[in-house]
Amino acid sequence: MTQVDELRPGSVSQTGIISAIATRTFRVWTRSPNGALAAAGVPQYGAGHPDDTSMTVVARNAIRETAHDACIVSIDYERSFSQGGEATELEVFDTLNELGRVSTDISSKVAVSRYPILRAREIAPAEAVPVDPPPEGRKGWAAFDGAADRVSTTVSIRIAFQAVHTRTLEGLFYFSRPITEQTNRLHLVGGLLYLFSCRRLSQATEGDGVEPNTEVWDAEYSWTYDPGVKVPSILPDGWAVDTTASNVGNSEVRLPALLFPAPGFSDRYIVPPYSDVLHGPLELASDDLDSPEFYAKLNHEIDASGYVGLPGLI
Repeated sequence: MTQVDELRPGSVSQTGIISAIATRTFRVWTRSPNGALAAAGVPQYGAGHPDDTSMTVVARNAIRETAHDACIVSIDYERSFSQGGEATELEVFDTLNELGRVSTDISSKVAVSRYPILRAREIAPAEAVPVDPPPEGRKGWAAFDGAADRVSTTVSIRIAFQAVHTRTLEGLFYFSRPITEQTNRLHLVGGLLYLFSCRRLSQATEGDGVEPNTEVWDAEYSWTYDPGVKVPSILPDGWAVDTTASNVGNSEVRLPALLFPAPGFSDRYIVPPYSDVLHGPLELASDDLDSPEFYAKLNHEIDASGYVGLPGLI
């Protein structure tokens, strides 16, 4: 069996309310770094720290130590729920001195927004027998899809709080009703709209480090910001961005230029936040200025101060 000596036990260093790191160092008496990592007695990924089993191995590294004909192995441990790890209630409540915010997480992702682009075209009349001169065609538009990337940002907070009257079915429904009502609603914070959701709602038990017969809950609330797709400052020749249906002029290609479909917002978008973009009928009369109107369909209800009534928020 390969000999393994621990050189440094790696004391736990607290980096936040619920985050901590530690590094343990070993000398493994083999020349092979891979053999050193596989040796019995060297912690493997997912193993707990001997002083704090809530911390697990997240990184392992081995390098040759020629002076001793051995390898030095470093093992990194981490406990950090804000990086996307799943935290148990035991870990959460054991690290709190008092009820309140447990963790905050901010993440971003890229999504694709699709929107209609209209191109002018002439629609020939449907005539069974050709006539001379041919009848004038009708003005029409062909629709095709455009696409643009947008980056949405999500802010999540995880909180612990005490509730009352949650021991009956009626009480549970009453307690959770504000969360149910606000899910998928838009909240106004700092002049911007954010889409609310609840990712987690569970009750703590005595095994989670709380006093018996106390109604302590663990919740994770999230708000996502959708920036939409704004009208570009430069367009190709022959393209137009419309604010009304009557200002198209001689442009052959049209993009939406829509206000956010709620009062109080002045920016114009190809795709407004939290919305789908639609257009009217493509075949119109022969008036050159006639064109289908674009319009935005808001997908969520706005409740500007809806977050005020959420359980656990002050």
